[in-house]
Parts: sequence; C-alpha cells; structure tokens
Amino acid sequence: MKHELFLEQEELAQAHQLGELQTEYRVQVDKTLAVIATGLLFGGLFYFVVGGQRTYPLSLTAVLILLLIFAVGGALVLFRYQHLHVYVYTHGLLYLTENTSQVARWEQIKKVKGFYLDLLPGDNTVLLNDGSQITLPSYISGIGELRSTIKREMANYRSFS
Repeated sequence: MKHELFLEQEELAQAHQLGELQTEYRVQVDKTLAVIATGLLFGGLFYFVVGGQRTYPLSLTAVLILLLIFAVGGALVLFRYQHLHVYVYTHGLLYLTENTSQVARWEQIKKVKGFYLDLLPGDNTVLLNDGSQITLPSYISGIGELRSTIKREMANYRSFS
C-alpha cells in the first residue's frame, strides 16, 4: 500500500508540475498509539489501586469511563487518518489519503481558515479559487507549521505576480 501511495504521489506531482518536494506531513502513528496506551495504562492502574475497595465512588467510575472513551477515540482517529499525507512542493501541495487525492498550486489557493479565528487548535480549511476546499485535520503532526507554510507560500506567490 505504501509503495502505491508513493507512486501516486510522484505521478500527481509531475502531472501538476508541483516542482521539488519540500516537506511531508502525516499523522504520527507512534505518538497516537502512545497516547492510547497511556490512557489505558492509567485506567488500569486506577482500577487496581482502588480495586481493594468494595464500592467505587461515582467520580472514579466517571474517570475510568472518560479514559476508555479517550482511548477508543484515539484509536478511531488513528484508523481514519493512518494513510493521510500532505506533501508540500515548491509550487503547491498534494493531499493524499487511501481514497482521495487533491492538488492545489499556490496560485489556486484563495485562503486558509483555521478553527475559531485561528486562535484554537482544530481542522484547517484550504479554500481554492474554484470554490472547492481541502480540509487538513488537526491530527496531522506539525499542522501549525503546515498552515504557516501554506500562508507564506501564498504570500510569496502573490508578491511575485
């Protein structure tokens, strides 16, 4: 699968004349797995530490349920975005997943919008001149750097044209 994605990436980059590959962004699988394992570990430790008690306080039960929800949520995010890659080239970017590919040259990008006026972390939306958009999930490692790079490249392109 990884080899096929690489071939598709190269073909799309050449077809759209994106230039040289600068950076690749993706979901950090190892960090996400570490977060899930940590959540489950703390949940298990909590259970065994208070396991000697006959009754569990409501607050402990709530914490255990929240840790379990957190771990399951992390696993779902990992599963959904495990094949997500965003490649930044000298003349644009390529968004590639297992089922989707989108290309945007710097001159095609109208605006980059972040979650809640760019103040809070969240998904980022790249709006294109033709009305389409590319959604960059907040789970991409280095999403802030990616957004800054897109904005910088847009500004560079506009200052030269």
